This record gives sequence, C-alpha cells and structure tokens, in this order.
Amino acid sequence: MAIEVIRRGHLPENDQFEAECYRCKTGVRFLRSDAQFTSDQRDGDFVTVKCPACGDSIHVASAKGKPPPPIKRR
Repeated sequence: MAIEVIRRGHLPENDQFEAECYRCKTGVRFLRSDAQFTSDQRDGDFVTVKCPACGDSIHVASAKGKPPPPIKRR
C-alpha cells in the first residue's frame, strides 16, 4: 500500500510572526528562520528579531507563529 497524504503540514521554520516594536511602534512581519529562537521553560519559548528602524529587540512568543499562507494555484 502506498502512503497517502491526508493533510499537508509545514515546517516550524516557515512560521510567520507579526509584531510591533515597543520603542518606536514599527510593525514587522518575519519568519521563524529569520529570528533567534530561545527556549525558556519558565516563561515559554520565544523568538527575537532586531527592529529595522531603531535596533531594539522585538520578542514574540513562539506559540504565536502562524503557518505560511497557502500557495494559490491557478
């Protein structure tokens, strides 16, 4: 019997995040692969990127990542 794909998954590094810099209020969207992942048993895992406007760190809980949008096929 051949393997049948029931539902297509996605890799965690392709999760998309949206966040806002607390310092300058710049909105950013990034992939998990663009961020630094930090495992924190006490407070929960999070990802960090640098704000492109002011350089401050932006932290987002890793559970808030969303799968990438589906590819539209014609």
